[in-house]
Amino acid sequence: MTSKLVLDNLAGRTTAGSISVVAEGNGTTTNLQQGLGKNWCAFNGTGTVATRDSFNTSSLVDGGTGTYVINYTNVFAVSGGQAVSGICNRPNMYLDSLPITTQHICVTRDASNSNADSDNVSTSCKGDLA
Repeated sequence: MTSKLVLDNLAGRTTAGSISVVAEGNGTTTNLQQGLGKNWCAFNGTGTVATRDSFNTSSLVDGGTGTYVINYTNVFAVSGGQAVSGICNRPNMYLDSLPITTQHICVTRDASNSNADSDNVSTSCKGDLA
């Protein structure tokens, strides 16, 4: 028999907004709230730049060849320089600057390390909701 748990809200016992999840083998724990992506954006980076799908993205701006600005709908405290990850169909993608609470800027480059638009770009950010 399959069980089904239906909830509208989860709350931690000690801290309402924090729930820890124990990994396989009971070796490590992850804070569920901090482990969730607070922003992601998948978009077409050539021609007219357009979002294909996203979460917590208010707008996407073409910042010039290979440069994209992803603005957040709801601000959040971005956690350090490793906050943004992404994939694209170019060899290189990097952050133009450290993410701030309202946006991040990513740049895609070709094999010769020159800025180049990318057909498919996906980025994600982790952090704490503000």
